[in-house]
Amino acid sequence: VANDRPGIVAEVSAALAAMEVNVAELQTSVEPASMSGGVVFRARLDLGLASDQQLADVVARLEELSADLMIDVAEG
Repeated sequence: VANDRPGIVAEVSAALAAMEVNVAELQTSVEPASMSGGVVFRARLDLGLASDQQLADVVARLEELSADLMIDVAEG
């Protein structure tokens, strides 16, 4: 979840590609932000990690993209 802005999908995709993370599925949406009156971007990703990749490292790299980016992880 983050404030919506042009290029956010490209930023996330580029970061994942740089880490050689496989994106098996990507669902995105935007919705009104109740507190700010702006628009919030949401994404659901199904990622494939190599055996030597750690999910925590992927999350940390994505969170570096923007101060307002919040990531919830559901493994399974």
